[in-house]
Amino acid sequence: MVAVADYKIGPNERRRDFHNALYSALDEDRQPYVPFWKELNQNTLPSKARFFISNHNKPEIRNSSIINSTPIDAGRVLGEGMNQGITSQASPWFRLSTPNEEKNEQNNVQVWLHEVTQRMNAVFAKSNFYDVMPGMYKEGGVYGTAVIGVDEDDEDILFFQQFPIGSYWIGDDSKGRVRVFIRRFRMTIRQVIQKFGKMKDGKLDDSNLSVQVVQAYDQGKLQNWIDVTHIIYPNDRFDPVALDSKFKKFASIYFESGNGTSGESYLSKPDEDKYLSEKGYDYFPIFCFRWEVNGEDSYASGCPGMHTLGDCKGLQKMESLKLQAIEKKVKPPMNAPTSMRNQSLSILPAALNFSAQQPGTKGFTPTFEVNFDITELRDEITATEGRINEGFYKTIFLALTTDTRLQRATAEEIREIQLEKFTVLGSVLERVNVGVLNPLIDVVFQIMWQRGLIPLPPQELEGTSLRVEYLSVLAQAQKQAGSNNIRRFMADILGLSQIMPQALHKINVDQLVDDLAASSGVSPKIINDEDKVKQIRAEEAKALQAQRMLDAMSAIKQGASATKDLSESNLSGDTVLSGMANGSREGQLAPT
Repeated sequence: MVAVADYKIGPNERRRDFHNALYSALDEDRQPYVPFWKELNQNTLPSKARFFISNHNKPEIRNSSIINSTPIDAGRVLGEGMNQGITSQASPWFRLSTPNEEKNEQNNVQVWLHEVTQRMNAVFAKSNFYDVMPGMYKEGGVYGTAVIGVDEDDEDILFFQQFPIGSYWIGDDSKGRVRVFIRRFRMTIRQVIQKFGKMKDGKLDDSNLSVQVVQAYDQGKLQNWIDVTHIIYPNDRFDPVALDSKFKKFASIYFESGNGTSGESYLSKPDEDKYLSEKGYDYFPIFCFRWEVNGEDSYASGCPGMHTLGDCKGLQKMESLKLQAIEKKVKPPMNAPTSMRNQSLSILPAALNFSAQQPGTKGFTPTFEVNFDITELRDEITATEGRINEGFYKTIFLALTTDTRLQRATAEEIREIQLEKFTVLGSVLERVNVGVLNPLIDVVFQIMWQRGLIPLPPQELEGTSLRVEYLSVLAQAQKQAGSNNIRRFMADILGLSQIMPQALHKINVDQLVDDLAASSGVSPKIINDEDKVKQIRAEEAKALQAQRMLDAMSAIKQGASATKDLSESNLSGDTVLSGMANGSREGQLAPT
C-alpha cells in the first residue's frame, strides 16, 4: 500500500521527479498482482486486460486458449446480473433522503428530494453510465478490481469511462479510499494537438509540448504515437480561494512519457519538465470497485474469478483432452505397408489409392484400436462447469433457466430462494456502495448543482446533509428481511387479537405504514404527510359526528311518530293494547 501522505513535493524537488517517484512506488505495489491477472485474462476473460500500452487495436494479442466458454458466459451473466440487480435503468435504484426522519416525513421535503432524484436519474440515462456499468461489474467479478472515471461533458453533462485492468495504478489514503490514480496510454500526434495544443499568433505554441511532438507536427507525421501519462492525486498546491483550476483539491496532470513509435522513454530527460495539461477537480473523479480487500491492500485479494481459477484452468485442460480423444477416434493414427512409402496416398473419405502390395498384407490399418470411454471425463467437465457457474452466482441471476426440476418452482419459491442467496452478496453490495455509488452520486449532485440543474431546497433543509437510499433488486432483497419481519409480526398480532382485542392497541398504524413504505422503496408522493393525515381524519371525524347527529334526530322523529300513531290507534277492539288501555283505566291490567 502506498500512503499518499508520504508523497509530497519537497522544496527543492522537481515536480516531474515527484510524479515519476509516485508512479514507481505504485508500480512496485502493483507488480505482485500482474501475473495473477494475466492468468485470469488467459483462462477466464480474454480481451479485457491491457498490460502494455502497445496492445491497443491488436486483438490477436488478446486471443486466449479458452476452448470451453463456460467461464466467459459466467462472467457475462455476473456482470449483467449485478447491473440489473444494482443499477438497472429499467427501474429506480436510488433515492435521496436526510438523516433526520422528522424532516423526511415533511411533504415539501419529500417532494424536493423526489424531484432531485428524478433529475439525477435523467442525467444518468442521458450519459453512457448504463453502457459502462456492466463491464465494471464483470471485470470486478473476474479480476477483483475495477475502475471507472467520470468527466463533465458539454453535450451529455456526464461522460463515463471504464479502464481495463493492467492499464492503471491506484493508491489509497489512510482510510483505505482510492485517492491516487495513474494511467498510461498512447495518443497520436494529431490527438495530442487536438486535445492539448495551443495556438499563439497563428502558430503552434510549444510551451507545453516536447521537441519530438513539435518536430513530428511540423513534418506532417500526425499518426506517430506518443506515450502519455495521466495522474490524479490530492493536490499539494491546493488553494481554496484560487481561481485557476490547477489549484483545486485534486490535481489532474498529463505529460508525455515516451515516444510511442520508437519506444524511447522520456521519463528521465531533464529538459522535458513540461506538462501537456495541469488542471484539477473539486472532487476525486475515479471510483474503484474491489470485491474483497485484505487489510491495507490497494487491489482486491478475492473474487469469483480468483476463487474459480483452478476450475477454469482444469476445465480447459479436460476439454482439450476430450477433443483429443474424439479426434483420435475419428482420425486415428494409421499404419501402411512400406511398399506404399513412395506412393501418392490419401485417407480422406472416398479417396482411391493404387499401390502394389505384398501377398497377405493389408492397406491402411489403425496403429491401435481407438475405443476411449470418455463418460467419466464428460461427467467431470459437467461438474466443473457447475462449480464455475456457482462460483460466479449464475444460479442466483438465472434462477428460472437453471431450474431443471419437473415441477418448476413457483414465483414465491423463486423469490424466497433469491432472497436467501442474495444475502451472500450483501458484503459485495456494500463495497459497491462505498467504493462507487456513494461517491459517484455525491459527485453527480455536485456537478448538477454547479450547472444549476438542482432546484433550490426548501428552508427546512438548510444546514442538513443528504444521504442515499438504494432501491435496487439486491438492496431491496436485503431490506425485504425487515419488511418480512413486520408482516410476520402483524400476522401474529392479528391472530392474538382474535382472543385479546386489546393487543391491537399497541400498534402504531402510521409508523407501520411508513416503515413498510421505506422498505418497499415506493414513491413518497403516494404517502400522505402528517398534516394531510390529520386533515383527513378531522374531516372523517366531523362527517361521522354529523352522521351520528342525523341518526339521533332520525331516531327522535321515529319515536315521536310512533307515539303519535299509538295515540291515534283504535283501542276499542279485543286486542292486547286495548286490554292494557282498559286495564289501566280501571287501575289494573286486564286478565290474559
